[in-house]
Amino acid sequence: MCAICSRRTNNSAVCRECLSESRADFFVQELCLHDQYYTTTISNLGLDLVDDESVEDHVLRIINNGEYTSVLTLAALSSVFDRPIRSVYPNVNGDISGEEDGYYTLLNRTFEPRQKSQNPSSALQVMWSGPKPERDRIWRTNHFVPLLSTHQQQMNTQS
Repeated sequence: MCAICSRRTNNSAVCRECLSESRADFFVQELCLHDQYYTTTISNLGLDLVDDESVEDHVLRIINNGEYTSVLTLAALSSVFDRPIRSVYPNVNGDISGEEDGYYTLLNRTFEPRQKSQNPSSALQVMWSGPKPERDRIWRTNHFVPLLSTHQQQMNTQS
């Protein structure tokens, strides 16, 4: 059943009609249509330590409330873009507590597309960001930003 309208679905949390009527983007469709894959991914990579909601709850929060995205979104975006996405998380909490930052360990990784790409390309890079860290408090991100290379590639043009 669709988690929004109670119509029958083909093993996804949200039906296609609700997806087309909502503010959902391609990554939400990717999550809905392949929720079991992403549920397994969360568990296999240990990402439930940083993102403890189900795929369905993640999608509903985005659709209904327009709220922030998470590491699950990056995993889905790599399939939508058909490119790896390299997640960069600064070691902010490790500096504060003097211990290793578990988020730093888990979130510095590359997410690969769900299906092997037919056109391998370099990874898109994003860095987790958020408010200025407060003294003696664990820093929490609330968004990510693109990282761009400072190396400019030369284009080959033929006359």
